[in-house]
Amino acid sequence: MPPALEQAYALQTSADAKSFYRDWAATYDKDLTQKYDYIGPNAIAREFQKSCADRGAKIIDVGCGTGLVGEHLADLGYHNIYGIDLVQAMLDEAAKKGVYKELYCGDLLAELNIAANSFDAAVSMGTFTRNHVGPPGLEAVLRLIRPRGVALISINAAIYQSAGFEQKLHDWISNGLIQMTRCHEVALMTKENVRGLLVEFMKL
Repeated sequence: MPPALEQAYALQTSADAKSFYRDWAATYDKDLTQKYDYIGPNAIAREFQKSCADRGAKIIDVGCGTGLVGEHLADLGYHNIYGIDLVQAMLDEAAKKGVYKELYCGDLLAELNIAANSFDAAVSMGTFTRNHVGPPGLEAVLRLIRPRGVALISINAAIYQSAGFEQKLHDWISNGLIQMTRCHEVALMTKENVRGLLVEFMKL
C-alpha cells in the first residue's frame, strides 16, 4: 500500500487527522486521482442520482474534504450542496471548486453547530474508513437529514462488520429509525484494492 494511504489508515486521533490532512490538502486531489485513480467520488455521485431526481435538493456532503464528491454532483446538475469536514485546509480547497453553498468546519463526533433536520439528503465518501470516523459518526448523518430524507454513504468494506457499522445500522432498523434501501460493494480505486460498501438508508 502506498505511504499516503498507510499513513491515512494509521491515524489515531482527531489531532493526528487534522495535521495529516492539513499538510496533504494542496496535493490531495492530484495524488488520489492520478496515483490511485480514485473513482469513489464519481461512483457515489452517479449512484445518488438514482435516488434523488430533484437537482435542487439540499444536500450535505459529510466529510467533504477537498470537494471531489461535490464537484461530481455539480456536474450532474445538483446545485444546492453544502459540505462539512474536520480540516479547514481541506475546506479551503473545496471552496475553490465553487460548487458549495456553504462549508462547515466541524467534528462529527462532537456537537455540530448545524440545526437538525436541515437537509433533504446526505452523501459521504472516504470518511467512514479505517481509523477515521467510526459508527458513532453516523449519528450526525441521521441528525442532519430530515424525516424521509436519504443518506448514501460509503463505508470501507474491510471494516464494515468488525468496526460495528453493520450492527449500528441493524439496531437503527430494529428501533424503527431508518429503512435500509440498498447496500452493495463497489471499487473505490482502480490502482489499489480499496473497496467500499455503498449503504443507503431513509430516515423514518
